[in-house]
Amino acid sequence: AMQATMEDMARNAQRVDLAGDESDFQMISCRLSRAQILQSDSETPAGSCLLHVSYEVQERYTILDCHSEQPLPPFDGSAREQKS
Repeated sequence: AMQATMEDMARNAQRVDLAGDESDFQMISCRLSRAQILQSDSETPAGSCLLHVSYEVQERYTILDCHSEQPLPPFDGSAREQKS
């Protein structure tokens, strides 16, 4: 998924700019809601588990149009909240 996103951004002449400090991404909350031990098989090693985690993150970054050097809304560097 990440590779497809990066290829799409390159085709559209866009780039991500980060401030480069801890204000880019700040964890507001992170909670383990469930842990599940998986059945081992030829593709799943014994002892593997699946963790269900709920999180809330505040992110600040800018996506710029490389032709105009203008930010693309809503990715203009203002704080946005991301939840799972």
